[in-house]
Amino acid sequence: MTIIISLIAAAFIAAAPAAAQGQAKEFEIIGNISGFRDSTYISLYDFATGYNVFMDSAQIIHGRFVFRGLLSHPYQKLGLDYTTKTSEGYQSDLSIFWVEGGTVHFTAKKGDFRKATITGSPMQEESNLLAAIVARHPDKEKETYIDYIKAHPNSLIAAEILQIYCKTWGRDTTQLLYDGFSEKVRQSPFGKSIYSFLSLSKNIQIGDRFVDFTMPNIRGENISLSDYKNKYVLLDFWGSWCGPCRAENPNLVKTYREFRDKGFDILGVSVEANKKWWGDAMQKDSISWESVSDLKGQDNEAVLIYGIDHYPANFLIDPGGVIIAKDLRGDALRNKLAELLQ
Repeated sequence: MTIIISLIAAAFIAAAPAAAQGQAKEFEIIGNISGFRDSTYISLYDFATGYNVFMDSAQIIHGRFVFRGLLSHPYQKLGLDYTTKTSEGYQSDLSIFWVEGGTVHFTAKKGDFRKATITGSPMQEESNLLAAIVARHPDKEKETYIDYIKAHPNSLIAAEILQIYCKTWGRDTTQLLYDGFSEKVRQSPFGKSIYSFLSLSKNIQIGDRFVDFTMPNIRGENISLSDYKNKYVLLDFWGSWCGPCRAENPNLVKTYREFRDKGFDILGVSVEANKKWWGDAMQKDSISWESVSDLKGQDNEAVLIYGIDHYPANFLIDPGGVIIAKDLRGDALRNKLAELLQ
């Protein structure tokens, strides 16, 4: 049964595309938070690229703090974080929200930033309303999102949702929803990212031949998947920021050392926006095989070609260039190689 979604107030919908037309704006975040000692520091992060890039810190005095600055984009996702050290490591209390310039008010309790009340940002208010709609239909999340996207062709929030899920929902559904967007939304960063997916995605399955691509390694040298001939190759998608990827890397190191002289190799695709983090992760995890990245984050060309929607992800390619398995980890990969490379 199709879920009927109430239209959000027109002001919310109109405000987001309007922001896209302007230049970067000054912003102010005024915080009112309880449970903190005076002089405690809280940190502000930029999530414009999907990664937490530190921007500034401020002290909490009498339950209040203020951040002021200039947005790097007309509309931008920022995050407020308070990190504490516990017996089990570090625990982060993080809230991520939209800012479009002007003054935003942030009200929360210590330890509960995810339930913060945020006012002054029309995009954030729309995002909150959409989250509430989805929460009412937890068993029909996909249908709810799709109905919302169809009903709001001028909404950047709708475009962001489609950007997030396009690889999961596939080309046909994505194309249908993208075609319904207004030209302004298509020209937004979200719209352009969706268009890149539609242009590059090949819907690659087991039994298909690999699709070639060329990308620089950490030293800036171009490496192509087609450079790997007459051996089994694991095309491995990972990121320095990805906990499960980093946990799997020791298994890959062990497997690589065992089989590299028997006709096996790895080509890593690092889904990064920061070269230093990428290089540091390679060194720390003892990665000695080639790893490549175009530093476009989730818009990495190989990610779009192969439709990667989770990490780590991998494809095992045989010496003839045919994909024979995917998402093999730990002992599953080792056992498969032992079978193939007797």
